[in-house]
Amino acid sequence: ADPPPGILVPLGSDYQADTMQLFARAAAERSPNDSVLILVIPITYSLDAYETKNSERKRNLSLAENRTQQVEDACNAVKDADQVCDAQLVPVLIRPDASLPSNLAYFTEDVDGMYVLGGDQTVAMQVVAGTLVEEAMAAAYERGAVFGGNSAGDAVQSRNMINGYTAGNGYTESLRKDAVDVWTDDGPDDLTRGLNFGM
Repeated sequence: ADPPPGILVPLGSDYQADTMQLFARAAAERSPNDSVLILVIPITYSLDAYETKNSERKRNLSLAENRTQQVEDACNAVKDADQVCDAQLVPVLIRPDASLPSNLAYFTEDVDGMYVLGGDQTVAMQVVAGTLVEEAMAAAYERGAVFGGNSAGDAVQSRNMINGYTAGNGYTESLRKDAVDVWTDDGPDDLTRGLNFGM
């Protein structure tokens, strides 16, 4: 049978056990075998989408490893007794990382879930929009992988994506007309948007 279509699981702004387990349960239920493979993708973590210092990269990957363990723990809390959870960190932090064969190799046909961490959604889309990693993520989603995330990992799930505030505005002005900057998806050549398979 054809695999079911992927589903999106936006989780809010924080790493709460119950909402992370909601995502993990969806991934575990989608798995066609005893292995639940979840990719954790830290595209939101860098301060700059195009370059990073070695010290910043090391620190961000260490933080992302901790979050990856949280995702795996959430999976272990909800999986069936005969299932094994495996959360793997895909080290894509800047745009050059999004074309490395070593990173594309993570996106195998048995990926059951993908989780984007919180951080900066603008940087995230500058890192992956129009890249081979975005294509690989979309292909996994189309094969039935569950896609989740929190905070910026929520925001990238919308093709028309909130990009922050316009000049002079902040959260206290967020209900005013034109206070929020929205990147609209204006077609296949537009890279100022959320993920191309988003809602």
